[in-house]
Amino acid sequence: MLQSLKAYPNPTQGIFSIHINGVTSPKGQLLIVDFSGRILIQKEITNTDTKINLSGLAAGKYILNYRDGDHYANLKIIKK
Repeated sequence: MLQSLKAYPNPTQGIFSIHINGVTSPKGQLLIVDFSGRILIQKEITNTDTKINLSGLAAGKYILNYRDGDHYANLKIIKK
């Protein structure tokens, strides 16, 4: 069971870390999506800690989606 999905620092200047807690197999997919639904970044992950770089995106609010075979979670990310 997915217990938590954390992103820090949030707000971020560009690079932030993601920690997934409560999954036995962290193989999944992370998406960074804007509020119109466009997928801006798509990344396969294979461990519970990873880094994402938003430096190529404009300042604003984005949605981080995490998906694997059993879990789904969303977080709002703010890029300064």
